[in-house]
Amino acid sequence: MVFRLEDRGQTEGARRFQIHKQVLAVLANTEPTDFGEAVYREILRMGMAKAQKVDVLQDGAPMGP
Repeated sequence: MVFRLEDRGQTEGARRFQIHKQVLAVLANTEPTDFGEAVYREILRMGMAKAQKVDVLQDGAPMGP
């Protein structure tokens, strides 16, 4: 799941929530490196290159070039 922090809202009780989440699906037999490249392409499409700050949480598999 990929999301941008600017796409969040806040309840009257100050609880934050995501307005938009992007889910990337691939075939079950996709190689981990191919999955990582697909995620990288998606986050670039969502504007990562223009972001002032990027936080990435991943499982340790190689991601992107």
